[in-house]
Amino acid sequence: MARHAQKGWSAAKRWSVAAGLALLVISGGALVIATRGGDDAWERAKAELAAKGERLDWNELIPPHVLPEENFFGHPIVEEILPPKGARAKATIVPERVTIQAPGPAASPQVQKAPTNNMPAPLAKTDKQPIRPLSLPPENPLDQQPQTIAWLKTLPRTEAEAGTNLFTLEGLDEWFGQWDQTLEALREANKRPYAHYTGDYSNPINAPIPNFVAARALAQGIASRANIHLLRGEGQEALKDLDALAALMRGLRGAPGTLVSAMIHTALGGLYVSVVAGGLTENLWKPEDLEGLFERMSAINLIAPVQQALRQGERCGIGRIFDMLAETGSSPNRLAGLAAVSSPGSIQPRDVAVRLAPRSWIRRNQATHALLLQGFIEAMDGKARRYYPKRNAAASAAVATAFKRWSPHTMLAELATPNFQKAGATMALNQTKVDQCAIVAALLWHKARHGSYPESLSALDARFLSALPKDVSTGEDYRYRKNGDSFLLYSIGPNEVDDGGSSAALEQHDDISWPPRM
Repeated sequence: MARHAQKGWSAAKRWSVAAGLALLVISGGALVIATRGGDDAWERAKAELAAKGERLDWNELIPPHVLPEENFFGHPIVEEILPPKGARAKATIVPERVTIQAPGPAASPQVQKAPTNNMPAPLAKTDKQPIRPLSLPPENPLDQQPQTIAWLKTLPRTEAEAGTNLFTLEGLDEWFGQWDQTLEALREANKRPYAHYTGDYSNPINAPIPNFVAARALAQGIASRANIHLLRGEGQEALKDLDALAALMRGLRGAPGTLVSAMIHTALGGLYVSVVAGGLTENLWKPEDLEGLFERMSAINLIAPVQQALRQGERCGIGRIFDMLAETGSSPNRLAGLAAVSSPGSIQPRDVAVRLAPRSWIRRNQATHALLLQGFIEAMDGKARRYYPKRNAAASAAVATAFKRWSPHTMLAELATPNFQKAGATMALNQTKVDQCAIVAALLWHKARHGSYPESLSALDARFLSALPKDVSTGEDYRYRKNGDSFLLYSIGPNEVDDGGSSAALEQHDDISWPPRM
């Protein structure tokens, strides 16, 4: 009996081993099928993009080492007010604790006096002094809003007219005037040939980027300064303020560009427009200011930095991270650092996938990411300042389709690929506003010289025609009609249909007309 039992056990064991081996073979075959071909997919993607003239090597984007005196960010003042992210700004233009609120519909047109201990410094005569420390983030968002022309117009001009009003235009002019020398230094720094932070760019995760909160706070202050100059009839000084704002914007365009930097650049372009358009609609720009204003506005390109960012920081930068993941293998400790996964106590399923993903999966994700971004890149033309809404919508649809269902070949790409549709529309809208400001400056110059608006844009002076902006959506002239002593100026908008100058909201895809909605 014992001998028969031993034989039975041996047979069962043999069947178990055979079944295990069969399962292992089947599993191994499935794994081979699932993981093979990743390198081939990436090579095909690279060849396809190279045929379009695209460059994918992050190392080619690493900025050269330059002397501090050749670098915008090497200027001592710029080092203080525009530090890289993670460093504390030493200076700001905007008061820390003063909240200036525009009066509501039922309020007095004057801002009543507040307790003097709310003031960081008196608005009386004072010597120029260093810019006071900046609190990051701001304690109160209202503390760092630009003082608009509409609000500044409600203020008395002088102390003699102030009555119970805490602020006067002259007082604010003197207060902001403490930093005119700093803005002059910012303009001087902008003459330097290079503009990038010094740091380690070998790993995109560690590459230095601007302190966006500090940049935005500084921009708000510069806009306020320009508005005050305009209301005081000092258009040439306001142009200098805009040059300081342009210098700040340049700092956000440094290579290798990131999408966050590019969209902050777009937002500051909108702030630039708010100053210019406010002055144009209130007739605060003098005839002698208009030609310089046109030159500045016609030179602003908000589209090129965004396209650059999609190519550089988004595709090459994230592509470099994919390369590092593929080269590293599946070591959890090293992959955790590269992929910025959750802390060990809160590991998510996607973290495990990142840690254990084989090279082939990583390469397939890299190919998916690079090709999807190409759709957004081709939805704009930075050199021509064109935006193609239908292409952008198609690229967004392709992203939605690619990530509709979970797949190991797209799971990492989904984390890294932005849906750019709304951001693209914002970029195009702000560029349209910039263009329209330039055209209106030329129209007002023509009226000041000839006594009336031109019959058509082609009748503008030759000094304007060569740089006259084209419609972002069509590449053709902006729509223009003279209406007696006024005019109608508009873009056909993202639906690429002429709706006759409708001023409906952009979300409804109607025309974008002058004056802009701010």
